[in-house]
Amino acid sequence: MKRKIALAIGTSLLCIAILTGCNSSVAAEDAFSAANSGDTENAQKLYTNIIDNSSEQKEQLNKLLSAEFEQLLDNYNHEELTDDQAKEEFKKYSEAFEGIESVETARENLKELIDSKKSFKSAKESEAEENYGRAYAEYRHVSALDINYDEAQKQMDVCLSAFESEILRLCEEQAYYKAISNTIDLMEELGISMPMSDDDTLGIDDCFLFIAKQMAESCGFENAQASMQENIANGRFHDHFYDINIGCDSLNGTSLERISNKKIIDSYAQLDSLFNDTFMTACVFKGFYITLGDIHSNGKWYDVFICDGMESDVTVRSDAERGPFNATMKSKFDNWGKSSNNSTKNNESTSGGNVTQEYLNALNRGLSYAQNLHMSKKAVYDQLTSSYGEGFPADAAQYAIDNMTGVDWNANALEKAKQYYYNMSMSKSAVYDQLTSEYGEQFTASQAQYAIDHLD
Repeated sequence: MKRKIALAIGTSLLCIAILTGCNSSVAAEDAFSAANSGDTENAQKLYTNIIDNSSEQKEQLNKLLSAEFEQLLDNYNHEELTDDQAKEEFKKYSEAFEGIESVETARENLKELIDSKKSFKSAKESEAEENYGRAYAEYRHVSALDINYDEAQKQMDVCLSAFESEILRLCEEQAYYKAISNTIDLMEELGISMPMSDDDTLGIDDCFLFIAKQMAESCGFENAQASMQENIANGRFHDHFYDINIGCDSLNGTSLERISNKKIIDSYAQLDSLFNDTFMTACVFKGFYITLGDIHSNGKWYDVFICDGMESDVTVRSDAERGPFNATMKSKFDNWGKSSNNSTKNNESTSGGNVTQEYLNALNRGLSYAQNLHMSKKAVYDQLTSSYGEGFPADAAQYAIDNMTGVDWNANALEKAKQYYYNMSMSKSAVYDQLTSEYGEQFTASQAQYAIDHLD
């Protein structure tokens, strides 16, 4: 337990010093001793009347306090004091000498140590629960002042390795959604809001790419590699869309150059559906979206177009052709976004402002949910208006719903039904209930019945 400094002067001497206003050479020691014994009032008077007016005495008091605080922090660091005991000991001096340099420094150091101890304890608990991403993030908050700092640094490496092993295991089990969700959780723990961020010093993006690689190989793309880029349409949608492009040597043992477009489309559609059920579903409420981009093989890029109600197609471009093409398309989307803004302003001036940018944003968001996540009309509306979702006003959300004329809600219900029926092994009766439930997908009875009738 920390040492106690005996009271060096009596109360009478303290009173004399205060009343006479003397600049005693022992004022710092007297004030320190008074604070140490709990006599805050006399310590404050000495500090105000004498010490604060003498740089020499203030320096002496700072030295005394610094030595005391160093011992206090050391005792707390070695768990000889509890949080409450350390705070109580510090309080004696902080109340008497508020604003003095050594007090402010000690306050910051004590707070840093208390927070560090909490982080270290939380990290240990998370590691024991095999929540390695959270444990890693908590270990990062352990201060260099903490005697646990070296152990925390070591355990960070252990946890990161364990996290990567967990991602590998989940991919081997084809639990891709769980692997992606765990990666996003780690991003949030580390304060990384978007992929490809400068804040990502660990390369969390690599986890996304590894998962995408495993998914691609499960769909027949051999020796797959993955790379991420911003979607070229971001200029139009003002959003955070990212494409993951897949490189491969062959598809199911055959070079893509020797495969028919239909087979390429079928394999791409299989992987695209897997992306929608995993990446899109996991990212949808996180402020960014990850979709499947193009396929690259043997110096050629395969741009596969798939859209319900339209004929699928494959466009092949060389490495040299793809860069200029993407640049041109990005420019068009950027200009499209600007034209949309100008058009909105014109609409506002000519039609009384009925169609605002808010309305158009709600429509773009609604189409994204309907087309990529196959949500019902009611679910899209709820997502658009929810304070936990997009937070659009009711009129903007209704405008979006009224203008989503190209969405096939029956097809959406069928896609959702397939997920429950084939992936979750639910009965058709249970699938129907899930599709129509207000706590489930919220499709209409006729849409749900269409889906049930068209399950293979």
